[in-house]
Amino acid sequence: METVEAELEEGLISHQPILSSLNQTGERIIGQLSAPDSSLLEEKLEGLNHRWRSVHREVRERQRRLAGGDPALAELARRSDELALWLEQAECAARSLSVVGMATDKNLKELKALAEEMDAQNERLIWLNKNGPHILASKSVSLQERDQHMTRLRAINMNWSNVTRDLLDKVGEVEACLQGQGQFQDRMNRLTDWVVLTHQSLCMRTPGSLSPSEHQVLEMSLRERKRDLEELLSRSIELQRQQLLLPQEKIKVEQLAADWKALDVAVKEVAQHPVSSWTHQVAQQQLSVSAVPSAVQMASLMSGRTSGTTPPAAPTWWPPPT
Repeated sequence: METVEAELEEGLISHQPILSSLNQTGERIIGQLSAPDSSLLEEKLEGLNHRWRSVHREVRERQRRLAGGDPALAELARRSDELALWLEQAECAARSLSVVGMATDKNLKELKALAEEMDAQNERLIWLNKNGPHILASKSVSLQERDQHMTRLRAINMNWSNVTRDLLDKVGEVEACLQGQGQFQDRMNRLTDWVVLTHQSLCMRTPGSLSPSEHQVLEMSLRERKRDLEELLSRSIELQRQQLLLPQEKIKVEQLAADWKALDVAVKEVAQHPVSSWTHQVAQQQLSVSAVPSAVQMASLMSGRTSGTTPPAAPTWWPPPT
């Protein structure tokens, strides 16, 4: 009889990693399928997990009945089963929730909720580690039973450490990803606002109405913003290559590039009839450096379809027209 129980126990232990692997692979595939295929696979996976839990429960009930009615050993087995099953589910949940590069606030909330639940489950682990060795030291527990339960307890502790580390890593990854997305979008929005406002202000000026000093201030502003634009375009191309550029971000980048081109045209139009030959020379030098980014960058971005900088301020390089 003990041989049969040992074989059942070994079968559960050896097949549990296989089930975990199937769950992880299945979750990944489900996320890539469209309905109704994803629903069908999800239903089959849930059926497999339901059957596994039923077999697992039957084996544990059988072991408790054969334990001779030892309530302490039965309680140890029950708590071990519950925590082992929860750890398996938590591991699968953490892996399915972490979407590197495409994280969302929902991912972060779900991961943090799982971390909070893990804090609550820690009480179960404390109970097992505190009471397990004392229960198994009883003379009524056979050597084979003691070895089985101690092996299981060690496996639970090891799995707990792995799941805890993985969960904290996933939370950190998602937080970093969301922070990077926020910084990228914030820089793009700020630069877009500056370009649009500057373009609108230039459109209100007549050709040749900018003074030499206004041209110089404009030139400095354009140099600074052009560096921002090139960094944003380079980052966009990199994200697009990695298939991590969100559709709404792609649209915003394309619109920003178009707005910059419109600004460049407006600058040239305002400088068409400079007030003096010296102003004309300054304007030509300035326009040569304020051109839009290279065609190679733009072609890469349109066809594929870093560090923070000082937030752009509203243009103050000329007085409002009177």
